[in-house]
Amino acid sequence: MCIRDSNKRIPIGAGLGGGSSNAASTIVALNSLWKLNLGITELINIGKEIGADIPFFIYGKNSLAKGIGEKLKDTSSIKDKIMLIKPNIHNSTKKMFAQLANISK
Repeated sequence: MCIRDSNKRIPIGAGLGGGSSNAASTIVALNSLWKLNLGITELINIGKEIGADIPFFIYGKNSLAKGIGEKLKDTSSIKDKIMLIKPNIHNSTKKMFAQLANISK
């Protein structure tokens, strides 16, 4: 199953940020539609409460993320070719981080 629109085809559960980019787009759109005039920092703070990689998509630039994804630093684009291999496995981000927390104890 894929998230589909005219611009992207990101497999659900692939760890590629499909749901997070949708959430970020919604936050940015509502800020505009409702004329809230919230700044980028405020939008990022809202996004980080929903998901760790949402601030990255709100920021909207090539960047390196630290913290829980809210500390962003501009970086240049990757110029090399990249091969993406997506096995037929669904990954739940929530479950993966829960398992990581259990291992870290």
